Amino acid sequence: MVDDGAVRSMSEIARNEGLTTARVTQIMNLLKLPAEVKEFLVGLDDPREIMKYSERRLRNSLKSKINDQRTQ
Repeated sequence: MVDDGAVRSMSEIARNEGLTTARVTQIMNLLKLPAEVKEFLVGLDDPREIMKYSERRLRNSLKSKINDQRTQ
């Protein structure tokens, strides 16, 4: 939406959706997951398996990966 010019910022998305800017940023950062991880997640169809991959767990994994890359 930001890239398309539909909204000016993530703050505007947050206001429109009733979320905090921090929460929108957290969700948007999931787009930074490696393509193979996103493809794996999209391919899941077992609800029990899907529950293993919460947004919080993915966010923490992404944070760890980014920290690892910074220390290299």
